[in-house]
Amino acid sequence: DGINVVRTTVNGDYELLSNKTTQFVYVSLPSGYEFPHQNSITKFFQTIDHSKSSFNADFELKKLVASDDKHAFVVWADTQIQNKKDAELLLTQSAPDLKSLVDSYGNTPLHGIGCGDLVFDKFELFPDYEKAIGMSGIPFFNVIGNHDMDLEARTDEGSAETFKKHFGPTYYSYNRGKIHYVVLDDVFFMG
Repeated sequence: DGINVVRTTVNGDYELLSNKTTQFVYVSLPSGYEFPHQNSITKFFQTIDHSKSSFNADFELKKLVASDDKHAFVVWADTQIQNKKDAELLLTQSAPDLKSLVDSYGNTPLHGIGCGDLVFDKFELFPDYEKAIGMSGIPFFNVIGNHDMDLEARTDEGSAETFKKHFGPTYYSYNRGKIHYVVLDDVFFMG
């Protein structure tokens, strides 16, 4: 949940004691399993319902048909779309290029990482970014950048609220093959 970590049993059962300061419960996706996604946004988290005293969060894992020891990933860094013209270029040039690259890898497990500054302080353009990565058909993990932060926030924690509504936690990890990927929120909002 961003503070507490537990291991599942062999059957995948777990119990996590959490508190009201946490927003998500999430799984560090294990090697050898598909990355679940919806329109390419990886679904490894669930929002905690703090109105209840207990909350059930199940994560369905599907085994890959082949080993993921050999895999690839693509990085989109600093897309920084600032207006609809930039969004159109992302959708008509970059996204089709990415789709061609994805197709060239055949059956090799492939995922994407959006490495921050997805938009340039223009949150109304997040849906355009989401549509662009969705065209790839591969799961994408996203990292918050300093231009993806709520600049009107009064705290560092509050500065990631819009990003979290679109992409989930800002700190998490996942596994692919023999690699453990760790994603960190390394931007600190100064106000």
